[in-house]
Amino acid sequence: MAWANGAFPDEFSIHFPPGAPSRILIGANFGLLVTEDAGATWRYSCEPWVVLGSSAALSDVPVLFYQVTADGSALLAAGTEITRSTDTACTWPPSTGLGAGPVILDMFASPTDASLVFAAVGVAPQGGYIVASHDGGKTFDAARLYETTTDLLTGIESSRSQPSTVYATSLSSSGTDAKLLQSTSSGAAGTWTPHSIPTAPDTQPRIMAVDPADANTVYLRVLGGTSDAVVITTDGGRTFQDPFTTVPTLSIICDVKDPVTGQMYSRDPRHVAKKAEAYLKSTGIAEKAYFGPEAEFYILDSVRFDQGYNFGYYHIDSEEGFWNSGKEGINGSKNLGYKPRYKEGYFPVPPMDSLQDIRSEMMLTLERVGVPVEVHHHEVGTAGQTEIDMRFDSLTRIADNMMKYKYVTKNVAVRHGKTVTFMPKPIFQ
Repeated sequence: MAWANGAFPDEFSIHFPPGAPSRILIGANFGLLVTEDAGATWRYSCEPWVVLGSSAALSDVPVLFYQVTADGSALLAAGTEITRSTDTACTWPPSTGLGAGPVILDMFASPTDASLVFAAVGVAPQGGYIVASHDGGKTFDAARLYETTTDLLTGIESSRSQPSTVYATSLSSSGTDAKLLQSTSSGAAGTWTPHSIPTAPDTQPRIMAVDPADANTVYLRVLGGTSDAVVITTDGGRTFQDPFTTVPTLSIICDVKDPVTGQMYSRDPRHVAKKAEAYLKSTGIAEKAYFGPEAEFYILDSVRFDQGYNFGYYHIDSEEGFWNSGKEGINGSKNLGYKPRYKEGYFPVPPMDSLQDIRSEMMLTLERVGVPVEVHHHEVGTAGQTEIDMRFDSLTRIADNMMKYKYVTKNVAVRHGKTVTFMPKPIFQ
């Protein structure tokens, strides 16, 4: 293990040069380490104070970290600058960097493509974005792959086994909401899915590594609090901290195996979905199919039902229901009107739409547990018909998100003394 003055290499990348099985390079925040004997002994190849003395462009900027590209070149990040050296002798050309203003918070060189480098950039006073270089870090594309105006981007890394899978970590400006962002489309804009990371307040998540053999296993380092901690997700972030329990509880979406044979359970819906996706790919028709269900539901104030030997009924009620337009107030309350008429509930604004804040809470909670939401609004039906639209995704992932969707909407409604039904037609009109 590499150490320097008792410090573990906090920001690091490891490179195993082809054709040199005993040579290993580690880019760390204190320098570039090289071993020629498979790790038995180490030497400094480039140290920050040497680098600072060899490049006037970087002479006044503290070195943040190094990365090693797939062809063995070294990348150095210092403040707003990124520069690239093609040897291990500390010769650094002038930086072309990202320009003045934004600060480089993290970068990652693809382990399989020497031309591809990702950078996470911070912008004052808050927010940031992700960009990519396709010339080995010499210049970066103007197009932003991901952008936020509220969160701090804290790390970025891609997978060796599935190069199209890219991860990033972020932390909200309040310091209470940490996320693992995942793209399975090489980081393309609009393909990032956020997953909640269960962390304590005022701690910061950083990506340590993506397992070389499993793109879904991500090692996260959580900085701050009483001590650093390591968090491991083996599902690309599909576990999440339950937002409704008093006692901290982890909710897990998982596959089911036959307990006797150890094989995947043939009737497990996730297994069926994965087989369908694999079959589509095997046909050569397409690599991936996207699904975007438009789930709609009613938010009701009362639901009663019963069945006996001599009767059977159900009864639903909503303060928004047009049939309550002439209802007397209860316990001194007033009937203020504002009841959407039958089939006239599409897109009213408050006060006719009395559920705006509840839907917003549902939306924000869905985002917290990793379900990206595009829009929400009142639907056409009286009595609280509602629509919250999730962003499209692959079959298995959107099915996972649909389970979260129902769980979140029902629990947020109960929190407000209401109930949710996904029945397609709970009332005639």
